[in-house]
Amino acid sequence: MHDLFVKVQDPDHCLHVRSTTNSLRERGHNFELYEYNYTFFRQSFVANCLFKFFIVVYMLVLVVVFFPIMFVFIFVFSVAL
Repeated sequence: MHDLFVKVQDPDHCLHVRSTTNSLRERGHNFELYEYNYTFFRQSFVANCLFKFFIVVYMLVLVVVFFPIMFVFIFVFSVAL
């Protein structure tokens, strides 16, 4: 580790030498990205309803499908022991 640190400190090391071929190119344009404001979408009635619908569907799948299967496995393995 010490050798690496000493080698990097050398002024002729590649980290310290600047090459003209590796310099950054000039900016090709002066365009700026627009700032996206999504507060309207978040407050949208349709988006809010869809989000609540998918949350309800997810909870129903958990209650109707996953929990009974989990209880069956727990019961089967507890009886088997």
